[in-house]
Amino acid sequence: MIRQRLMMQQTLQEKLAFKEMQKQQEKEEEEAFRKTTMAKFAEDDRIEQMNDRKQRMKQLEHFLWNFSVKMTCITSMKISEMFSE
Repeated sequence: MIRQRLMMQQTLQEKLAFKEMQKQQEKEEEEAFRKTTMAKFAEDDRIEQMNDRKQRMKQLEHFLWNFSVKMTCITSMKISEMFSE
């Protein structure tokens, strides 16, 4: 009877220890998943920022090109006007 009770106690302790070990393993897996996900989000944000910057640079290039063409045209017109007077 005592031996049986001791065995039951030991079995219960082993089950509790196993459950605790499973709980800890689950917690570690969740933390690893969270870290991986956060790293992925950070990388996605970095790429998105690079793409946004690249697009802004292209827009600025386009604006400057148009400005340069307009200034060249205006300058040519002014020069033509000066010589035609």
